[in-house]
Amino acid sequence: MASAVWYIIVNPCSGSGKTISEWEKAKEELDKEGVDYIYVMTEKPSHATELAYAAAKSGHRKFV
Repeated sequence: MASAVWYIIVNPCSGSGKTISEWEKAKEELDKEGVDYIYVMTEKPSHATELAYAAAKSGHRKFV
């Protein structure tokens, strides 16, 4: 059965480091709106692909 939870992959190094501060703002909004999500941070090149593959394999279907 597919998960209804949003699976969010965040690259904290993207945008010359601006992404992490933008993510904090986005997280606040998601929480305020009651969006069901989990997030993970990338740690190395190609890590987002690995994370997405593993999440899809475990049933996640809604990605950001």
